[in-house]
Amino acid sequence: MKLPIDNKHRISSYKYGWQIEMPRQKNGKTKWEPVSYYTSLENAVNSLGHRLVRESRADTLTEALAEIDRVSATLSRALSPQFKVEVDR
Repeated sequence: MKLPIDNKHRISSYKYGWQIEMPRQKNGKTKWEPVSYYTSLENAVNSLGHRLVRESRADTLTEALAEIDRVSATLSRALSPQFKVEVDR
């Protein structure tokens, strides 16, 4: 399973758990490589959220709080189930 978060991060499952992946350029091709491993999806999502806030350019508490809201919204959009219901008439 691969869960795209944004163009720089995705969470994927593997035999033993979950991993956060980031794209790397190799020989002119983009390859997704794991950067950290987790035993649960919840831990992977929480860790990615913390990482995105830590790596932000926020310099003040107000900016950090705004960044937390932005990261939360990004993760919510990426991980919310989307269903399309079609009704035959």
